[in-house]
Amino acid sequence: MTVRIKTPDDFDRMLKALASDVVDAAIHLRLYKNLREAVPEYVRELNQSPAFWNLTFAAHFDAVLARLARAYDQHSSSLSLLTLVDSVSQAPRSPGTPTVSIDSAELRRDRQSVSPKDPLVKRLVSLRGNIFAHRNAANVIDSLGLEVRFGFSMQELDELSDRAVAILNRYGQILRRNTWSTKMVGHDDYLGVLKSVRAAVLAYEQSIEQQIAEMTKPRAT
Repeated sequence: MTVRIKTPDDFDRMLKALASDVVDAAIHLRLYKNLREAVPEYVRELNQSPAFWNLTFAAHFDAVLARLARAYDQHSSSLSLLTLVDSVSQAPRSPGTPTVSIDSAELRRDRQSVSPKDPLVKRLVSLRGNIFAHRNAANVIDSLGLEVRFGFSMQELDELSDRAVAILNRYGQILRRNTWSTKMVGHDDYLGVLKSVRAAVLAYEQSIEQQIAEMTKPRAT
């Protein structure tokens, strides 16, 4: 799945576009997991607006699947991890970039890890084709349960995300001396929101208690 890369700028645009999917997938996955882990401590706060939070959880999970499915896409015209590993050998170097040889054995391993030869990638491609990008009609009509068959655990999504980041940064470092971080500023802002809701709920409850106390206070005769 080699694409024609004429100039260093062409390759830079390819890397940046692929990084957008890979890094965003990792960010959404971390936030989704953090929100899930926060449920036991903040269940009362989350239940103040359950519709909003249910949609938020679903949106982050869909964002993870959409970006991972695009990063591991197998179509011959797609910009994907497979395109990257198939193109790095002929990618033009930027002026001044030190020449570092690419380990051919590692490149072969990376290619296999982003192709359907890998069980997780094969399942992700099947999920995309039957559930996510296209809804399999027979799955719905005949209750085939493909969403369970092709589903993923958090550990498996972590593995796919970590693998994508590692490959992106490996060749970004070799060819451009550039790597991407998956931890963004404000990654824990959700805690500020939940703590604000907690403070608002406590203030409201205290206000109600004060009103009740005022109403039940003995009146002077």
